[in-house]
Amino acid sequence: NKLNALVVRGTDQQVSLAAWVVDQLDDPANVADTSPHEYKVADDDVARVFYLTHAQTGQQLQDLVTIIRSVGDVTWVTSCNERHAIVMRNKAERVALAAWLVSELDKPVSGQTQDRTAPPEFRLSDDAENLVRVYHLAGPQSAEDYQKVATQVRRKAGTARMFVYTALGALVVRGSAGQLATAEKVLEEMKAQ
Repeated sequence: NKLNALVVRGTDQQVSLAAWVVDQLDDPANVADTSPHEYKVADDDVARVFYLTHAQTGQQLQDLVTIIRSVGDVTWVTSCNERHAIVMRNKAERVALAAWLVSELDKPVSGQTQDRTAPPEFRLSDDAENLVRVYHLAGPQSAEDYQKVATQVRRKAGTARMFVYTALGALVVRGSAGQLATAEKVLEEMKAQ
């Protein structure tokens, strides 16, 4: 028999959080549970585990972690590839943003047809660059083509918080209302070419 053990050293709060995370990731029954897997650490400090349905490859998981980290300014976020899960801890509003991003991006890869008049949007309350939008780029393209689009948008809109989720051809952008208006204009111009 193999002995699997985890030793945690820290405050009572840190040990309790670690025990909760281990319980979440160690119990396969948790995956079928549709309730939020959330742990309130303190007043505005929340830990959460997201079990992904469609993002199954290691690359897709890492891309989603990078999107949450870079677009949401979240430093404590990681993936657990074996469970197809993302674990994070931050302020409640950043956890809500991550939940929104997961709901927007954890979609089936094949058969994606996104033709929306307005891109989905999340509004943060604590930042001048408070809008996050997901733009679904036209047609199947290479990762290099998607990066060219992102570079154009970044350069012209002046926003650095963005990431391309290549699996869906989605560009996630965070910025001010003016920056996102410019991003949208750039995307429309590129689509017309």
